[in-house]
Amino acid sequence: MTSEDRIEKLEDRVDRLETSIASDLRRIFEKLETLSIEGAKNACPKPGACLNLGNDLEHLLRAHNATMLRVERLEIQLIALNQQKAWIMGAWAVVAIVAAAIGSLGGIIIAHYIGKL
Repeated sequence: MTSEDRIEKLEDRVDRLETSIASDLRRIFEKLETLSIEGAKNACPKPGACLNLGNDLEHLLRAHNATMLRVERLEIQLIALNQQKAWIMGAWAVVAIVAAAIGSLGGIIIAHYIGKL
């Protein structure tokens, strides 16, 4: 397995994780919107339902806070993955520079020996 294959695999993994996180976030916000709409529809048409609205609102706020905590954790993971990706790209750039320097030095040495013949 070459280093380029490893880089591509890592980049693909990061892309899949970003897609997965974006999908999770989209589903979370859709669920929150659905819960908000259902809470509003079910609470007010009934007599005395407004008394229960406070409990429903408290439940929705707890769910929202838990969701936002998960979103923050996913954002932290995404930042860490982007940092890892940047580090890997930098490391491969250094490897390429060192390889180019070694290749140039080898060419100079071979030219020197050929010149002595």
